[in-house]
Amino acid sequence: PSGPEYIWSYNAASDTFAGPVIVGDTPWVSGLAAVDGDGGITALAQGTLDQRLLPSVPIVQPGFDARLNDTGSLLYSTGTDGSHIAVSDTRNGRLQVQLAVQNRSSGNGPPIPIIGGPQPLAIDPSGSKILGALQNGVGYFELSVVPLAVGPVSPANASVGGMIQLRGSGFVGGITATIGGKAAICSVVNSETLSCTVPNLVAGATAISLTNPDGQTYSLENALVVQ
Repeated sequence: PSGPEYIWSYNAASDTFAGPVIVGDTPWVSGLAAVDGDGGITALAQGTLDQRLLPSVPIVQPGFDARLNDTGSLLYSTGTDGSHIAVSDTRNGRLQVQLAVQNRSSGNGPPIPIIGGPQPLAIDPSGSKILGALQNGVGYFELSVVPLAVGPVSPANASVGGMIQLRGSGFVGGITATIGGKAAICSVVNSETLSCTVPNLVAGATAISLTNPDGQTYSLENALVVQ
């Protein structure tokens, strides 16, 4: 079915979305994903949003041209020419991984032009396994390391000494965190959930920074409001 495309404006300090604003009315398979430079606006076709309501089945879910991982911290999208699969951080709008797709009729043949809608894409809930349908077959990728990224932070407002929960991707044992530039005590619940204690900070919006033992870093401005 066809459906409109919407844009929401995200306020990181209050962890709220404003909108939506309808920006188009095209078949849902042809809508492309977009994240602006600072992550303030994320645009997805309505059909891509609708697929989030389907049961979560690893890999064999119906394919789409753009998908979010289970926590919403990473956005996976295919290039319209079928040449790559891009993985972007939804909060900061940064490209994290780009996978080249060998979309050819044979090993030495010319590239096959993509006619019509973008190439269908499916991922498992963690975002580590990626399946892309091409004109000449299927491409499968498995990330050895899922990019470190943060989706929702709850609660959005917390007091000193309070607990907050970060949902995201790439959390591993030995991860270190700072909140407002001060070291925070955190525990890894699983690769998608991190619990942290708010250190002694002055009231106001503050940033969260994470570092994995492998050197991956992630920073999010105005991630939390200290009361």
